[in-house]
Amino acid sequence: MQEVKINLIHRLIGQLLVTPIKLACSLEKFKKITPLLALPILILSCASSGVKVSSVEVGEEIDGVSGVGLESHDIDSMTNKMIDEILSQKLPTNSNSVPKIIVDSHKMINESSQIINTSLLTDRIRIGLISNSNGQLIFISRENSDLVIEEAKLSNELNLIAADYGLTGRITSISGFSNKTGISSNFMQFTFELIDLKTSAIVWASFYDFKKTGADDTIYR
Repeated sequence: MQEVKINLIHRLIGQLLVTPIKLACSLEKFKKITPLLALPILILSCASSGVKVSSVEVGEEIDGVSGVGLESHDIDSMTNKMIDEILSQKLPTNSNSVPKIIVDSHKMINESSQIINTSLLTDRIRIGLISNSNGQLIFISRENSDLVIEEAKLSNELNLIAADYGLTGRITSISGFSNKTGISSNFMQFTFELIDLKTSAIVWASFYDFKKTGADDTIYR
């Protein structure tokens, strides 16, 4: 009977010694597994805490983003007016053929205080005119002349079309800031001219201006 009690005591002592070891192993395994479990939780947490992104129509003003500089709705309004005005002109040509026009960004000069991608302006104007001219105008790309010349080397044939008109433009601005009120003021003017490339005569010209004031903290890129 006493031997049974001794064996039982030894068994209990053995379990007490083994339990901490098993617990330690379990904790060690948990430490290894925890980072793997925490990673997707961390990713989900970061994703859910991000700023909500919304899609808006071009030309639509967004609260909290507008500044005193050139905005997307200004570009949309200006280029649409330009397209309508140019298409309303009856452009003469010496051969009574379809007028051929160059609209390239290298003739758009930005002298304003704001960084402006001039290609954005000329691309919208050119594509808008092409889409709405119904074949009444032909547009010539001088920006891609290198591509044409490379192909001409392969085919030994070069048939560049002479343009009748070229669109030029200039962007200027006057900016001011009051240290007392913290208010900024910005006046921008866009001047466009359609030049007869044979006579240098200006056959069409127009300007568009914008003036804005406010506590400006918007960064334009």
